[in-house]
Amino acid sequence: MQRTSDKKIPISQTRAAVIARTSLYVISAVMMGKALAGLSEGDTAESLGNMGLALIFAGMCFRSSEFAILTYVTDGKKREEALKKLRDAEDQNRPWVGWMVRLGWVLTMFGVGAQLSTLI
Repeated sequence: MQRTSDKKIPISQTRAAVIARTSLYVISAVMMGKALAGLSEGDTAESLGNMGLALIFAGMCFRSSEFAILTYVTDGKKREEALKKLRDAEDQNRPWVGWMVRLGWVLTMFGVGAQLSTLI
């Protein structure tokens, strides 16, 4: 017996979005743990880079619905429209996510720069 339903699953609850979100949470936690372990060992430059990556991955968790759109929407024009609509809604609902990701990039680049400066 097949179960039929007219209810659509929200894009944020699709399998692709849930897998992406869970994976990004785990990666973010691992990177933050690695950053904290590096701080306790005194490796500040690498720790800053790892903290930056943790912030980037944590910010991407809130954008996991984009992975689902890329997975399930095959028409290019509809895909672009759906992504734009989703990004606009996310920017309205969670403007701090963009700042968190930008801070993550700054920390990552600072960590890379600090590590490269020790090579010179």
